[in-house]
Amino acid sequence: MLVDDNELNLFLLMDMLQELEAVPIIAESGAEALEFVTRHKFALILLDVEMPGMDGFQVLNKLAGNPETAEIPVIFMSPNLADAEANSHSTLLSPVDSIHKPINKTLLLDKVTGYLKLDSRFGFLSRYYQEKIRSDNERPEGMLALNNEGSIVYANPRAVALLRTSLPKLIGLYFETLLERSHHEVVSNWQNSVLYQACQNEQTTKVEHTLFWCGDGHKLIVSFVAYPLAEGARSISKVDTLIVFHEIQNQEYSDEKLSALVNFDPLTRLLNKESFEEIAQVAVESTRPGECMALMLWNLDHFDYINESLGHEIGDQLMKAISQRLCNCIPNSSTLARIGGDDFALLMPNLPDSRAAITTAHALLTVFKGSFLVGGHEIYVSASGGIATCPESGTNVPKLMRHAESALKKAKSNGRACVELYNSAMALANVASFEMATELHQVLGKKQLFLRYKPLIDLASTKISGVEARLYWQHPNHGVLSGEEFSQVAEESGLMPAIGEWMLGQACQHWQSWELPASQSEFRLRVKLSLYHLLYKGFESSLETILAATRFEPRCLEIEVSEAELNRDNLAAFVSVFKLLNSKGVRIILDDFGSNYLTLATMREVEFHGVKLGGAFLRSTMATPRCDVVLKSVIDIAHEYGAEVTAAEVVRGDQIALLRKLGCDSGSLFEKEFNADEIKLELNEDAS
Repeated sequence: MLVDDNELNLFLLMDMLQELEAVPIIAESGAEALEFVTRHKFALILLDVEMPGMDGFQVLNKLAGNPETAEIPVIFMSPNLADAEANSHSTLLSPVDSIHKPINKTLLLDKVTGYLKLDSRFGFLSRYYQEKIRSDNERPEGMLALNNEGSIVYANPRAVALLRTSLPKLIGLYFETLLERSHHEVVSNWQNSVLYQACQNEQTTKVEHTLFWCGDGHKLIVSFVAYPLAEGARSISKVDTLIVFHEIQNQEYSDEKLSALVNFDPLTRLLNKESFEEIAQVAVESTRPGECMALMLWNLDHFDYINESLGHEIGDQLMKAISQRLCNCIPNSSTLARIGGDDFALLMPNLPDSRAAITTAHALLTVFKGSFLVGGHEIYVSASGGIATCPESGTNVPKLMRHAESALKKAKSNGRACVELYNSAMALANVASFEMATELHQVLGKKQLFLRYKPLIDLASTKISGVEARLYWQHPNHGVLSGEEFSQVAEESGLMPAIGEWMLGQACQHWQSWELPASQSEFRLRVKLSLYHLLYKGFESSLETILAATRFEPRCLEIEVSEAELNRDNLAAFVSVFKLLNSKGVRIILDDFGSNYLTLATMREVEFHGVKLGGAFLRSTMATPRCDVVLKSVIDIAHEYGAEVTAAEVVRGDQIALLRKLGCDSGSLFEKEFNADEIKLELNEDAS
């Protein structure tokens, strides 16, 4: 059902969704929507937040009050998603997802298709829960469906609301990552867990009280029951276990137990996030003119690698050791807290100025210079920090936390194992990013994006062997912006798949308009796409659609991905996408070769078709003595693994000659970039 008081919005939504097999029902008010749910069964409701009379929150509360409608997934539609998501937790229920207005068709189809597939496969679980499991207890109950590996494959709207998150963030999450490890025995293999073994033996298991980590960092005191699914339902859904949980209210718990659960982190016995923020607010209010108070956030670098390689038990012991060492080093008046998995917060009141906070932070960095001996393992771990000071960076705790997070993010981007102080430059960058994100939501509709092309020259024949597509934005206020200037904001806003899809489609259309002769059958089109786009679940179908619509030959397409975006967390998923593209004949080029993560063993496994030496790397290398030795080694390594080598942004004749001598295959040697019509003329001249 589509619910919106604006007829034009409903018409546009219907037009966007017309290719789906499902036929939407439209409602022009909240009251009409509530009437429809009494007469029809809905798999999904797209609900406008801002409506006169009865807004989206009121409709959501009405749906929550009826057990028959509380299980219907609701997607909020709003131009102000941040406000909508913040306010949704004040309702009895919260949306399972949200989508920004004006609505992007690709994102809409992807979300709606995904939820319809979920309903097709798992929708019966809500009825199963209502008929066989739901207790007489009137409190809201969340339901999580787990597969054989212990991953969440479905969650009802109550679970989404209680866990203060969205359904896409829950799907695929390993159930035991929700659990507070000090209150529940967690094992690395779900099939070795007590819950799994009990359900396999058709036994119901109840956990009287434990903690769940919520999506916003809060902890939820819960009681849950693990139910084995009946054989018939199990075979249909491939679901083994249903977890049904409800929140334990404070009055149901003794003061002693509640204090232990709510105020302190059970693992390290440090304050938790909620208690820390309360103390921080008191410190803010007590800061006198001329004094400075600092709030510092610490995050351990690559701590997940330790959990993955040595196990969570060693990770927990290491966390205790780090906490103890930090406690021994902080000033007496400071307050240390563990506010997340590998996140710490430090409060330093009564400082003379911000320089004192930086001095303390650098002293704390020495904590991580020595190794930690844990469980027979000598472990080295580093940390990054971000500092925000009061009153310079804010006079309330939420703002200080946000600004400290911005500074921490800056420290991470600067190479980790360092500390950054929030400053006015970061503030301006945050404002600019927010404004840019807002404008980017309209960029496709306003047709402000365009492509330019840079020829790729075969160094042996000096002929044009292909072209690189370069993305630009004709910004109404700031002029022409290159893709590098807005890609990060686009990615963080979830817009990169839509922008990348447009870019790929536009480049393929231009290619066909060039009408290349048969003699240029090996000519290649290179398009750089975000790794986030490649791993997007709708990428394969959108690529096939573009290739079919433009009648583009896949073997002529090269997709370029930056090595800087690859890491241990996404490498396996990337390898899967690589194999898929390779099977279609599409070539994959690794940009910024040698800049980040990949090892030679990975190069052997992935077998990239080509690598690109970045302009910054080439400029710095060519400015050093014996640069030919370094470049020859890099080029030979790439050739050893079957990859062609492209040199970026090389224009000097002596440098081109050197690269040709060292065996480099091609280069983007033109300083000028060409639009689609201009590149056609260049290609015709080159062919003649």
